[in-house]
Amino acid sequence: MLNICMEYAALFESAEEGGFVITIPDFGWGVSQGDTEEEARAMATALLQTLIQEHIRRGEALPRPTRPRGKKYRLIRCVARGQGPKRPSRHSGNGSLSTSETQPNAPFRSTPELKISGNSS
Repeated sequence: MLNICMEYAALFESAEEGGFVITIPDFGWGVSQGDTEEEARAMATALLQTLIQEHIRRGEALPRPTRPRGKKYRLIRCVARGQGPKRPSRHSGNGSLSTSETQPNAPFRSTPELKISGNSS
Protein backbone atom coordinates (compact mmCIF):
# COMPACT_ATOMS: atom_id res chain seq x y z
CA MET A 1 0.00 0.00 0.00
CA LEU A 2 1.31 3.42 -0.97
CA ASN A 3 0.78 6.16 1.65
CA ILE A 4 1.90 9.70 0.86
CA CYS A 5 1.17 12.87 2.82
CA MET A 6 1.03 16.13 0.88
CA GLU A 7 0.71 19.68 2.22
CA TYR A 8 -0.14 22.71 0.15
CA ALA A 9 -0.65 26.31 1.20
CA ALA A 10 -4.18 27.63 0.74
CA LEU A 11 -4.80 31.36 0.39
CA PHE A 12 -7.73 32.55 2.54
CA GLU A 13 -8.96 35.95 1.41
CA SER A 14 -11.82 37.80 3.08
CA ALA A 15 -14.95 37.88 0.94
CA GLU A 16 -16.87 41.17 0.65
CA GLU A 17 -20.08 39.51 1.83
CA GLY A 18 -18.24 37.82 4.74
CA GLY A 19 -16.43 34.54 5.07
CA PHE A 20 -13.46 33.47 2.97
CA VAL A 21 -12.57 32.81 -0.66
CA ILE A 22 -10.00 30.01 -0.91
CA THR A 23 -7.47 29.22 -3.62
CA ILE A 24 -4.42 26.96 -3.71
CA PRO A 25 -1.86 29.01 -5.67
CA ASP A 26 0.48 26.09 -6.46
CA PHE A 27 -2.21 24.60 -8.74
CA GLY A 28 -3.17 27.85 -10.49
CA TRP A 29 -6.86 26.95 -10.81
CA GLY A 30 -9.81 26.08 -8.59
CA VAL A 31 -11.61 28.17 -5.99
CA SER A 32 -13.87 27.54 -3.01
CA GLN A 33 -15.42 29.47 -0.16
CA GLY A 34 -16.54 29.13 3.44
CA ASP A 35 -18.56 31.29 5.82
CA THR A 36 -16.41 30.55 8.89
CA GLU A 37 -12.75 29.66 9.41
CA GLU A 38 -13.72 26.07 10.23
CA GLU A 39 -15.96 25.71 7.18
CA ALA A 40 -13.33 27.36 4.97
CA ARG A 41 -10.67 24.87 6.15
CA ALA A 42 -12.99 21.96 5.33
CA MET A 43 -13.71 23.46 1.91
CA ALA A 44 -9.97 24.02 1.31
CA THR A 45 -9.34 20.34 2.06
CA ALA A 46 -12.08 19.31 -0.37
CA LEU A 47 -10.65 21.68 -3.00
CA LEU A 48 -7.16 20.21 -2.58
CA GLN A 49 -8.52 16.68 -2.87
CA THR A 50 -10.32 17.60 -6.09
CA LEU A 51 -7.25 19.30 -7.57
CA ILE A 52 -5.00 16.32 -6.79
CA GLN A 53 -7.52 13.80 -8.12
CA GLU A 54 -7.95 15.78 -11.33
CA HIS A 55 -4.18 15.95 -11.90
CA ILE A 56 -3.95 12.18 -11.35
CA ARG A 57 -6.91 11.52 -13.65
CA ARG A 58 -5.27 13.57 -16.40
CA GLY A 59 -1.90 11.86 -15.89
CA GLU A 60 -0.26 15.16 -14.93
CA ALA A 61 2.49 15.51 -12.36
CA LEU A 62 1.50 17.34 -9.19
CA PRO A 63 3.03 20.77 -8.65
CA ARG A 64 5.80 21.05 -6.07
CA PRO A 65 4.35 22.61 -2.89
CA THR A 66 5.67 26.06 -2.00
CA ARG A 67 5.69 27.56 1.46
CA PRO A 68 4.34 31.11 1.18
CA ARG A 69 4.18 33.05 4.42
CA GLY A 70 1.65 35.46 5.77
CA LYS A 71 -1.56 35.66 7.77
CA LYS A 72 -3.70 34.74 4.77
CA TYR A 73 -2.13 31.29 4.22
CA ARG A 74 -3.09 28.00 5.90
CA LEU A 75 -1.41 24.64 5.31
CA ILE A 76 -3.85 22.01 4.07
CA ARG A 77 -2.88 18.34 4.24
CA CYS A 78 -4.06 15.38 2.16
CA VAL A 79 -3.05 11.76 2.53
CA ALA A 80 -3.01 9.62 -0.61
CA ARG A 81 -3.45 5.87 -0.21
CA GLY A 82 -3.42 3.31 -2.97
CA GLN A 83 -1.44 0.89 -5.04
CA GLY A 84 1.70 2.23 -6.61
CA PRO A 85 2.61 1.37 -10.18
CA LYS A 86 4.31 -1.93 -10.91
CA ARG A 87 8.03 -1.33 -11.20
CA PRO A 88 10.99 -3.66 -11.52
CA SER A 89 12.91 -4.47 -8.37
CA ARG A 90 15.85 -6.78 -7.67
CA HIS A 91 14.28 -8.84 -4.89
CA SER A 92 13.55 -12.17 -6.59
CA GLY A 93 15.48 -15.19 -5.42
CA ASN A 94 16.80 -16.19 -8.85
CA GLY A 95 18.60 -12.89 -9.57
CA SER A 96 16.08 -11.75 -12.20
CA LEU A 97 13.94 -8.67 -11.89
CA SER A 98 10.57 -9.00 -10.21
CA THR A 99 7.76 -6.48 -9.97
CA SER A 100 6.55 -4.74 -6.86
CA GLU A 101 3.29 -2.83 -6.50
CA THR A 102 4.37 -0.71 -3.56
CA GLN A 103 7.29 1.46 -4.57
CA PRO A 104 7.58 4.44 -2.20
CA ASN A 105 9.00 6.79 -4.85
CA ALA A 106 6.32 6.15 -7.47
CA PRO A 107 5.20 9.26 -9.38
CA PHE A 108 1.62 10.33 -8.76
CA ARG A 109 0.79 10.45 -12.46
CA SER A 110 1.16 6.67 -12.63
CA THR A 111 -1.29 5.91 -9.83
CA PRO A 112 -4.85 6.78 -10.87
CA GLU A 113 -6.29 4.46 -8.21
CA LEU A 114 -5.13 6.59 -5.27
CA LYS A 115 -7.74 7.40 -2.64
CA ILE A 116 -7.28 10.85 -1.12
CA SER A 117 -8.31 11.92 2.37
CA GLY A 118 -7.56 15.27 3.95
CA ASN A 119 -6.90 17.14 7.15
CA SER A 120 -6.36 20.84 7.52
CA SER A 121 -3.72 22.14 9.88
